This record gives sequence, C-alpha cells and structure tokens, in this order.
Amino acid sequence: MTHAVLDDLKAQIAARRAVLVVGSGVSVAATNNSPASSWTGLLKHGVERCVELDGHLAGDWHERTLADVTSGRLDDLLAGASKVRRTLYRQNEWSRWLEDSIGTLKASRFELIDALGSLNAPILTTNYDDILERRLHRHAITWMDKADQIAFARVESCETVLHLHGFWRQPETVILDGGDYERILGAQLAQAGLRTLGEAWSLVFVGCGDGLADPNFEQFLDWMAVVLKGVRHRHFRLERKTDADHRQQWHNDRGHHVRVVTYGDAYDELPAFIESLRPSRAADIRPLALAPAASVPERVTQLARPVLSAGEYVRLQQKGREAVERLTALTHLLEWESICAHGNDLSQALEQDLYRVAITGRSRAGKSSLVNALVGRTICPVERVITTAIPIIIGPGENESATIKYQPNGRSPLHLDGPITADMLAPYADQRHNRDNEKRVDCIEVRLGHQVLDLGVEYVDIPGFDDPSGRIWSATQEVISKAHALVLVLDVSSYESGGFTIDKATREVLEQAHKRACPVLIVCNKADKLSKAEREEAKQYVLEALDHFGLRLPLVHGPFLMSTREALETRVRNEPLPIPFSNFEETLWKQLWNTESVGLRRLFRVFDALRVADEEVDALIAARQAKGSERERLRTAFARCQQDKSNILATSRHDAHALRQQTAELVESARSKHLRAIADHIASLPAEGEIPLVSETMQALQERLSTACRAIIENVTPSVIAQCESTEKAITRSLSLLREEVGLSAQAIQARATLGALRNWSETVGLPDTGDGERKLKRTAAGGTAGLAVFFALANPVGFLVAAGVGFGVSALVNFLTDRVGSHSALRARVEQHTNEAFTSFKQSVDAALEAFGRDLTSRVHQRMRPFLNDMERRLETIREPTADELRWHAEMHVTTAEALRILEGVLGSPRVASSASPPTAA
Repeated sequence: MTHAVLDDLKAQIAARRAVLVVGSGVSVAATNNSPASSWTGLLKHGVERCVELDGHLAGDWHERTLADVTSGRLDDLLAGASKVRRTLYRQNEWSRWLEDSIGTLKASRFELIDALGSLNAPILTTNYDDILERRLHRHAITWMDKADQIAFARVESCETVLHLHGFWRQPETVILDGGDYERILGAQLAQAGLRTLGEAWSLVFVGCGDGLADPNFEQFLDWMAVVLKGVRHRHFRLERKTDADHRQQWHNDRGHHVRVVTYGDAYDELPAFIESLRPSRAADIRPLALAPAASVPERVTQLARPVLSAGEYVRLQQKGREAVERLTALTHLLEWESICAHGNDLSQALEQDLYRVAITGRSRAGKSSLVNALVGRTICPVERVITTAIPIIIGPGENESATIKYQPNGRSPLHLDGPITADMLAPYADQRHNRDNEKRVDCIEVRLGHQVLDLGVEYVDIPGFDDPSGRIWSATQEVISKAHALVLVLDVSSYESGGFTIDKATREVLEQAHKRACPVLIVCNKADKLSKAEREEAKQYVLEALDHFGLRLPLVHGPFLMSTREALETRVRNEPLPIPFSNFEETLWKQLWNTESVGLRRLFRVFDALRVADEEVDALIAARQAKGSERERLRTAFARCQQDKSNILATSRHDAHALRQQTAELVESARSKHLRAIADHIASLPAEGEIPLVSETMQALQERLSTACRAIIENVTPSVIAQCESTEKAITRSLSLLREEVGLSAQAIQARATLGALRNWSETVGLPDTGDGERKLKRTAAGGTAGLAVFFALANPVGFLVAAGVGFGVSALVNFLTDRVGSHSALRARVEQHTNEAFTSFKQSVDAALEAFGRDLTSRVHQRMRPFLNDMERRLETIREPTADELRWHAEMHVTTAEALRILEGVLGSPRVASSASPPTAA
C-alpha cells in the first residue's frame, strides 16, 4: 500500500464520498466469534437444525451437507445452502430458524462498530443481523424496499443500513443459496443502485473476506472493471498485512478498481486503524459546554459535531410544522392568550420563505452556469443562445424532483421525479423550446438534497433583465424584488475591445437592491478571456462605476473575476476548484451562514420557542393550584416581573433617544468636515480659466460624501443590534425567572439543558468542501441566541437604517445641478447649499428610521410580555384544581415538545445531559 492510496482513502472519507461495505468479519469480531455470525457457521447451524427437525436426515445427508458447507468452495457452499433452505421451508421452519440463529446474535465488543460509526458514512452490509443498527441507532432497509433503496443510492442520509443480501426480520429478503442469488441478480433496482454507488462513490470493504467472490459482488466488480476502465476512481478493501498481497492479486487479475489497504498484523488493530481515518477536523472540535447557573451543577459535558445531511432541512421543517400544529390545536382548547401567541408566531415563522439568492444579470452572462456550479450539477439549461425563459428555483428537498408550475388559469402543475437534468427542464425553461414563454409557465421548482440548500436556502436562476419580452421581464423583476440576496453576473469578456459597461438596466437592479438593503455579490464572468492586467482593470472599473452612481453600499465583497463554465466543469469532474470560484463560494456561504433568516437557524428558534411554550403551560397549571403562602410568593414574583417590564420599556426609550442624539451629532460632524473639504477643493482650483459646473464639483467630491454616509450608518448599526439583543435578553430573563419561581417540571428542566447545549451549534457546523480543503464557517456573533423572539430573528433590525441613506448620491442631485456660476465664491455657495440640503435630508431620513425602530421595539416588549403576564394574573385570581382535560392536554404538550427536541438533537448533535433537581437559568 502506498501513501497515495491511504491519502486518497482519507480524502474520500473526509469529503463524505465513501460508502462502507460491511461483511461478516465485522459481526464475527463484534460477537466474539459467535458461530452463527459467519456464513459457514450459520449454514452448519442450519444443517444441525434440519437433522433435529427430521431424524431421517441423520447419516449420509448430514455428512454430505456438512461437507458441502465446510469445504470452502463456493459451489459446494451454495449447494449445501440450497439443501438447508429447502428442508427448512418444507418443515415451515425458515423464519423460526433465522430468529433462533441470527436473531440471537448479541454484540459483546463494540470497538469496531463504534469506529465504523465515527466515520459518519452510509453503510451497506451483506450480513443478515441487526448488530449495526442496534449500536449505531440506524434502521434497516433491504434490497426489496424500493423507495428506501433509491434514497440510499442517492446517499440522502446516514440513518439507514442497507442489507444487500437480506435482513433476518424479513425472511423473504434473505439471500442464501444459488436460487436466491438469481433473484438478487435479476432485481433491476438493486443492481442499478449498487452500480450507481460504484460509479459515483468510493466503496470501502470492511470484513468482507471471501464474500466478494459471491455471485452478486463478483458480477458487480467485473462490471465495474469494464465500465470504469481507464478512470481514476478507486475503491478500497481493508485487510491484514498477511492477506494483502493475494487479495490485491485477485482484484488485479480481474481488472477491478479496488486497492487493498493494510491496517496491521492482527484483526484487533482494525478499530484503531478505522479511527485514524476520521477527518482530522473532528479532532479540532472542542466539546461544547453549557455554563452552569450558580445553583445548578454542570449538565453538559460534550456535544457531537452536527452533520447536515441531504434532505435534513425538509425533514426537520416537517417535524417542526407537525409540532406547531399540535401546539396550536391544544392552545385553542386551553384558550390561554400567551400560548396562542406562541402558536401564531411559530406558524408564521415556519411558513416564511426560504432564504432566496437570485442569480441575475444580462442574457448570456453565465447565470445558469454559475447556478449549476453552485449545486454541482447541470440542472439549468446552458446553450450558446439565450436560454432561461422563466425562473428556475432550486431548493432543499427530501426527494429529488421538479415541479412545472403554470400561470393562473393555466394547466395543473406537472411533477417530474429525479434525478433531474437540464434536458428534462429544457422544454419548459429554454427559449428555443418555450419562446416568449408561450407555454405560460410561471416557474420551475427543483428540489435537491444538498448541504448548502439544507441550511434553508434557495438559488433562483432568472431570465436576463434585458429580455425583450415584457412578460418575462415582469417575472424577472418580481423575483429580484423578493430576493434576500443577489448575485449579479457581468460578462467582462468584451472589456478588451472596450465594449464593457455598467448599463442602465444593471444600475436599476443595483438601485433596487440598495433601496431594500439587499446584499449583493458581483461575479465578473468570462474573465479567463482577459489578461491578468485587463482583469484588474475591469475589476477597478466596476468598483469606480459603483462609486460613481452611489451603489457601493449593498456590495458584500468582490467583484469576483472567474469563468463559471470552468468552475462547473471542474466540479463535475471532481477536481480542485479554481481559486476565484472557491473564494466566491466561501464568501456566499459566509453571507448565508451569518444571516439570522436562513432556514435552519429559524427552525432552531422555532424548536426553542416550543420549549418556552411548554414551560409557560407548566407555570400556568402550577399557579392555578397555588394556595396560601405559596400564592403570595407567586404574587410577589408576578409583581417583580411587571416592574421588570416597566424598567425594560424605560431603558429602551432612553437608549433609543440617546441613539438618535448620537446619530444627529455624527451627521453634523460629517457635515462640518465635508464643508471644509468643499472649501479646500475650490481653493485648489486655478484662479484663471473656466469655472467648473456645480454638478462637476459635486461629482468630484462624491466619493468623500459617500464614504461619510457609509461611516455614519456603520457606526450606528452595532448600537441598533446591541439594543435589540439587550432588550430581548432582558425580556427573556424576566419571564424565565417568573416561570422558575412558579416551578418547572422535570421534563422542562431537561429541555432547557438540551437547548442550552445546542445553543451554539452553528459554531461547529461543517459546510461542504470546495475541493481545496475544508471550509469551516463560524458566525462572528454568538451563535443565534436561543432566547431571541421569532420576530427579531426574521426582521432585519438594521435594514431600514441602511435604506435610510438611499438616494443620497450625486445621481439624485445632478438633474438640477447643471447651472453655471460666475465666480469661485458663488460656486462654493451653491455646492455648500446643495450639500447642506442633502445632509439635512439624510439626517431626517435616518432619524425617522431610528424613531420607527424605537416604537417597534417598545411594541415588541408589550407583545412578548403582556400575554403571559395577563394569563398569569388570571390564574392567580382564582384557585381551582386543573380539569382532567387540562391535565391531559398538558401531558400531550409535554410529549409534543419532547419529540420535537429529539428531532432537533438528531440533526444538530447529541449532547449528554444529566438531570438536575433545580432548573437552569435560561440565556
């Protein structure tokens, strides 16, 4: 074995492009050589059972059959297996025998299984037992489960173990003799799935031994030898050093694309070797600990690294929706204001649009190629003529599919099953097949299992905004107006000939993004046709043009000069990505990951809000039963919470007023500096000669003006965010303390600890590899404070502030600043006049935005605190025992919340939480 082969194996595992193929050797090791764990041992057990059931088989039949199953020759083994199977079927003992033999296998050594599980890879096994499932908490599927088989072939999750040769609990699926192998070889779906895995993934054979020579695998390996001839694709087989040479020779003689990797001299060295294959990044993840409250012992010791598998977002959203629907139904029965408010907020949050990234630009700029490169597939049609006629929306899905949606009063939606290709969509999306959208398609929705999309993200490939069709341009504008982020693709190939420009249509798109405070990334495509110097000049030209029109503000980063076609081709070939595209993709991911409205973050907050709702029901039920001194104690706690509300409102108003004063001072300071800059600029003009136009002078000072405005907004923005967060934390802390004072159930305490452990999950989520090494993205702020209300999570508290500066550029002033003046002093007076007007307008706009922010924040304090306080006050007014229905509904809410949290843990990690007698203080 060479270092290159071992390095390749580690690379495939790290990139999650490996599928483990587990043979009987793993079961033998796990059960400490239990006889029924190997094929030969199982068949010997079957021979003895046959003789036990029918004494006439003792003697010659017993001796001949036992000789067959112990000969070591495959033909003899299959013949012996056929005798055993026929006899057991004849005696109607087939199912019972499988249960008494394989069903009784118990693992006593877990090192090897745990090591395999640590690789977090899909597992395919030839074993009939469920040892892997029980230890790794996965569920079994077989070659006869069609839907599950398709999902496994797409490697949509690591929650299953595919039993290629059957599962003992489903006796009809077990492959034992020659007739059974004919069944599996004739099962087209099973063979297609196996071949799909072999073509697209690296198979890692563990504990397979001579099993790879069985009729099914030998035919599969021989097929791959022909189909994959001459390609670089490898499969791997783990063996002891003493067995390595003859195993490798067997594969070489048949042309198999299998490389033998040695793990040591003895079987006991295999677990440690497999552990060494784990990606090195796993060792860099520090355990995540929950800071304990003063009165509570430490509860969380470790949090596993979260894994975002394909289709995870859709499954989690569906479970969240089910939990919220259950909560809403229960709240209508309880008729409690606070719980109803939770249900309404959560329903709204779940139905919010995914974080939508629109890929826009002129026709033939390379938009579709960029989308295809991002998803790693040719989904959007790409031709040498104008292609995209209607929006193609690509988002997360549990099952790959496409839906053709028609305009109102048109046809019913058309559903297409995956795998989805550009050829399938071309009749509806391509201008050549659907000119001027004559088929009246509204949009095409594609659902894929994809790690970035599973953050709760959609990419939208839209027609060029220069499309001559009014209907198509209208649809394009609608998508742009609703996008959360824009990627503007510019074709810079004409820069060399002087034909490249930022035209009016492009400016209008950027102006619209500017008004909505929508982040923009710019891709300068086809830059491979320019020289290095020309690329730098084109980049500088784009930046200067943005400054000239006052449109730099929404730009996140860039521009990025690249070739989208080259990026797509290298990604499809699974080669290292070009650095410009890799940098763009990482910047885009960071923009997505640091956005509170990205779908997965929103779902985390939904589940946390479910936990809060459950705590409130606990508190309200307990308050209704309180008597005597206990009731007085609760009244005191209630009064303290009301006082907290008054204090929070007073603080919010004071801080908002102070922020407005601070901003006004910043504007006046910037105004003074700019007026001095005007004086210095005019003083530097030649005393003789023609006096410049007022508009020309304003234009010369534009960059300084834009910089001053951006600096004000950037200075105020952290204060706005801090005020949001401090107000929300104060609300959460006050309500949490009141619930604790009333008393929380053991489950509510456990739920708090669980959510506390998961709170910073986003800090260690690993996003996909760009091909140039791991991209581990971290938020710059705390990982989505769990106590934040759904409103604050969905709203952008600074978006309106950025929008307040819209139009404050020369482009908004030049229309009427075209007069000539007769002297330098007159020029200075006119420029100062218009500058003062612009600063005054800017100041009023920002102040109005901050005033609205303050009102909104006050309103949210009332909305967050009033419902629970009202419900608590009513509970304290009367003493009565809860009804049987209320107790039953309460128990149902506990079950709903517990189920929801288990789902969340399964996606984001599995913290080990110890129970505690006293509740932790919520963050």
